[in-house]
Amino acid sequence: KINLQSKLIDSLKSYKRGLLRTLLDDITARVSLSDISEYYSSNNTMAIIEKHNTGAFSVYDASGIIAHIDSFDFDFDYVAIIKDGSSVGRLQLCEAQSSIIGTLGAIKPKDCSVNYLYAILQNIDFRQFTTGMAIPHIYYKDYKSVLVPFPDKAIQNKIEILLSKTDTIITHESALLDLLQLAKSSLLQQLFI
Repeated sequence: KINLQSKLIDSLKSYKRGLLRTLLDDITARVSLSDISEYYSSNNTMAIIEKHNTGAFSVYDASGIIAHIDSFDFDFDYVAIIKDGSSVGRLQLCEAQSSIIGTLGAIKPKDCSVNYLYAILQNIDFRQFTTGMAIPHIYYKDYKSVLVPFPDKAIQNKIEILLSKTDTIITHESALLDLLQLAKSSLLQQLFI
């Protein structure tokens, strides 16, 4: 059951990528990424975060929320992008009133929603903008000129709704996988007691 569930989740993720590509390829109106986004960086380090880890505001790193501190860097929703390291180019949605550590960058939407920006960023292959041999890096200045699809708000909303429904299914199936893995672990523990 665990293997089948994992394959189902992989298939759903592949379906979402194909759906996103199909939806965006049909849009003829294109603008440069810098026309619909702004980039922000951070100087936060793990040492600073650990020192102030007592507040209500989230701090993100490559794996998600890692701490809560008493202040925040950004008062808007944004897409965090890993700009340094082996996972360079990986994206995650982040909520307003939060911060990021220095290995991430924040991409703020202009004239579109954060969900639509997230969707079009997922369609960019950031590996082509990687520099550095030992530690890979990407810089906004190198990919800000990429032409991205930019339809009217009604089409953007339809794309967001469709992708959101797909994400909801993936989240549900992933939770089911977690339960199956927990059940297996529990059964194995009982077996050796």
